[in-house]
Amino acid sequence: MISSNHVINPGIYKTIPYDSLKDITPIAVLATVPLVLVVNPALPVKNVAELVAHAKAHPDALNYGSAGNGSTLHLAGELLVSETGIRMKHVPYRGTGPLITDMIGGQVQLGFVSISQVAPQVKAGTLRALAVSTGTRSAALPDVPTLAEAGVPGYSFDAWIALVGPAGLPSPMVESYHAAIKAAMASPEAKTAIAGQGLTVLDKGPDTAPAFFQAELAKHQKLVKLSGATLD
Repeated sequence: MISSNHVINPGIYKTIPYDSLKDITPIAVLATVPLVLVVNPALPVKNVAELVAHAKAHPDALNYGSAGNGSTLHLAGELLVSETGIRMKHVPYRGTGPLITDMIGGQVQLGFVSISQVAPQVKAGTLRALAVSTGTRSAALPDVPTLAEAGVPGYSFDAWIALVGPAGLPSPMVESYHAAIKAAMASPEAKTAIAGQGLTVLDKGPDTAPAFFQAELAKHQKLVKLSGATLD
């Protein structure tokens, strides 16, 4: 099982002991992990348009947090900066727990976090949800628009999880694993668990997963370069 970090790492590490594309056999992209852009309620913005206007009127005054340099949360923020032309300061944390605590406390004003991790805070009003990162709305927060709907038409960012094998995995084994994972994810128990984590199921198997990985590698490497993130 791998995550989006598989296509982020080649950009943030000077050397890695594998090739992100050549050293794997894609089996299935299982699900996306929708992110939500949340702000501290004290920030005087009610939607993305107001956030962009505020950030442009106060360049570098806003701090956006993430789970660390080069994390998906960091790159989601960098894509927002790139698509809107705003300027904000990035504050990396060691994990989402401290990030959420500090967003509630106002030490950082905004950030992207997985929906499952902040849905209770959004419902309680301790954080305000402005938009989700994905191309479609999330069933977990159906009233929250996508960033594209909210006025950033070029924005779409999915964190994801996938199942892969080593390079050269025989096709019969790939097809067998793919069939097994599809059957498992169609079970009532899996559907309940998936919904509880705020995930969106994808149906990308061995035929479409390779192109998906290629596109994701290109997109994330561009964002890493924009961010200047590095871990060695």
